[in-house]
Amino acid sequence: MHRILAIIGIGSLALSASAASFMNVANGVWSTGLSNSAVILGSGAVDPHYTLIQLPAGCAGNLSCSEDGTLGNPFGPGTYVVMGPNGTYPLNGTAWAIANDANSQWLGPRANQNSPFVGGTTWPNVEIFAHNTDFYVYRMVFNLTLLGLSPTNASINLSWLSDNNNGSPNTNASHIRLCSISSASDTTPCGAGSAITNSGNAGQGSATMTNVIITNGVNNASFVAGYLALDFIVYNEVLAAGFNPSGFRVRINSADSDVPEPATLALIAAGLIGIGLLRRKY
Repeated sequence: MHRILAIIGIGSLALSASAASFMNVANGVWSTGLSNSAVILGSGAVDPHYTLIQLPAGCAGNLSCSEDGTLGNPFGPGTYVVMGPNGTYPLNGTAWAIANDANSQWLGPRANQNSPFVGGTTWPNVEIFAHNTDFYVYRMVFNLTLLGLSPTNASINLSWLSDNNNGSPNTNASHIRLCSISSASDTTPCGAGSAITNSGNAGQGSATMTNVIITNGVNNASFVAGYLALDFIVYNEVLAAGFNPSGFRVRINSADSDVPEPATLALIAAGLIGIGLLRRKY
C-alpha cells in the first residue's frame, strides 16, 4: 500500500509542479555583463551572451566606429562592458544615471567610452558612431528546446535602459524584437514585424530601468521550438558637440516556462503502470 501511495504521489507532482527557470543558465536568457558562471565581468571584458550583429549605415570605415582607434578593427561582433569604474564618464550619473551593480552592467560597441568627444580625432577621444534613423542591433540567443522547456507558456520579465531611447531629431525609439532563427550563429536581424509592443525604455538619464514583460502570445511575442533571438534595437542620436557615448543594459528579473506536456504524461503513465504491477503482485 505504501508503494502505491508513493507512485500516486509521483503522478500528482507531475500534474502540479512543472515550471522551470531559464534565467542566467546555458541556453537561457542572461543579464548583461555576466560571465558563463553568472559572475560579474571585469571592466572592458567581452560579454559572452550578447553579440553586435548590425551597425548603423555609414559606420564601416569610420574612426568613430572602431573598438581601439584603428580602422582595421571595426565594431562587432564583440560587445564590451563599458570601462569604469563607476564614477567615471559615462558611469558617473551624467550620461547614464544608473551605475553598474551586481545584477547587470552597461554594454557598448566599445569598451573605452571615458571621453567620447564628438568630432575628436585622437584616440580615445573619439565619439561612438551616431545615426538619427539607423540603429545598432545587439543579440542574445536562447533555446527552450535544449532546456527541455515548452515555448507555449514561456515568459521573460526584464528591465532595461539604452543610450539613446529616442529624441529630437531622432523619431525612432530603441526597442526589443523576438524571432526564431536557424542556428545559434545566425546573424540575420529580427524583422520590424517581430517588435515587442511597448518594449521601449525611458532612456539613459532615467533614474530607473524600464520593465518589459515578454509573454508568449502577448504584445506580439511568439516563442517557438528551436533557437530564438532577442534583438535589442539601440539608437545613438547625432549630437553637435560634447560627449556622445552609446550603450544598453539588461537585467533579467525572471524567465520561466513549463516542462512539455509529453514529459508530464510520461510520468503519469509510469505511475499508473507501477500501480498496475503492484496490484498484480498483491
